[in-house]
Amino acid sequence: MITIPNKRTDRLLHFKFSEKYSEINPYDYLETFQMPDWNVRIHEMLAEFFYAEKSGISGMTEMQSISNHTYAGQKMPVEWIRKRGEIAKMVGELLRANLIAVGSEGKNHDAERKPIDTAIIHHTSTKHSAKLNYIDALGLIRLYAKAYGDKENSEYGKLIWSNHVMNGRQTFIPYHYVIMRDGTFERCLDDGMIGWHAGNWEVNCKSIAICFMDDLEDSKPTEPAMKTAISIIKKHNIKSENIFGHREISDRTTCPGKKFYDWKFELCNESGIKQTTLSL
Repeated sequence: MITIPNKRTDRLLHFKFSEKYSEINPYDYLETFQMPDWNVRIHEMLAEFFYAEKSGISGMTEMQSISNHTYAGQKMPVEWIRKRGEIAKMVGELLRANLIAVGSEGKNHDAERKPIDTAIIHHTSTKHSAKLNYIDALGLIRLYAKAYGDKENSEYGKLIWSNHVMNGRQTFIPYHYVIMRDGTFERCLDDGMIGWHAGNWEVNCKSIAICFMDDLEDSKPTEPAMKTAISIIKKHNIKSENIFGHREISDRTTCPGKKFYDWKFELCNESGIKQTTLSL
């Protein structure tokens, strides 16, 4: 395991974590997260809990999270799940406080954006009460920290840059829309931004990602949430045959749940535009 320096700078000494931690001491990581290559320095720890090649979990997906002591559909030790959750929670707190070194400019990851003609449906696989900064933290860890820590990547070792700025802050959330159980939603990416969500770059380039903030592994979205998803798809004039669950794009996931095919017809029938109705 990489040793994390525990000395503090004057600025960091004033920072206090608001969440409770039992498996890790988040203050041990403060100095490391100020370094431009923090993701390389703690790669082994991140790989152990978030990357398939080191965690030993098969079927792991880009944004798979934790539910009922399982991970990617497999039972895991409670201590492992707690520690993983606390790492993500720590990163979320530091992101919110602007205490993680990230770039202010970099590669234009959206240069290959294509006209939107596809909608990919996801669920967070978290409690419906999860906070967006937790989803943001998962995106930073699972997607960007991993990509920028890959020695085969031309961006290896550079400051992480998502090219996505919303409301004056850089975001690492891979979804364009996150829908809550009550039907309200957060717009997390603009249409011109490529979300890193499907596990398929070609699909990412031409799609919007619609994600339910919920664990739908064995259930369906609430009626208000479904109505919001339908409205979003209609707004983008997406054909019914171009509405897919994440699991239909990647065989490494069950997202948005095992029962997706039970409610996919309703989603497509109510929201998708039939090809024959399109005006030429």
